[in-house]
Amino acid sequence: MKKKFLNFDLQRSTYANPVLKELAQLNLLKKIESKKLLEVAELGQRCYSIEKKDNKWLEQISDCFEHYKVELQRVGGMLKQAEFEMMQIEVKQLHSSKYRMNF
Repeated sequence: MKKKFLNFDLQRSTYANPVLKELAQLNLLKKIESKKLLEVAELGQRCYSIEKKDNKWLEQISDCFEHYKVELQRVGGMLKQAEFEMMQIEVKQLHSSKYRMNF
């Protein structure tokens, strides 16, 4: 099964070595994780910067924080999945390095 992250096809990449493929995937997952956290933090900051210009500001803040809450849950799920995948890669690398050391 092919996995694509940001249009980067790991199965067709130029990395012939499986360890290098896994390192590239791990690096990409970490970049995605950082980017998503930054996006959610920026959204939260925008919510706090809404000014009291008219009588609709309370509605705007409420809508913004509702969107923030939804995004936080969505990104939280994505991050859990990415962390799980990163952990699998790291465990696999650990096992393969122990195997190579035994020879």
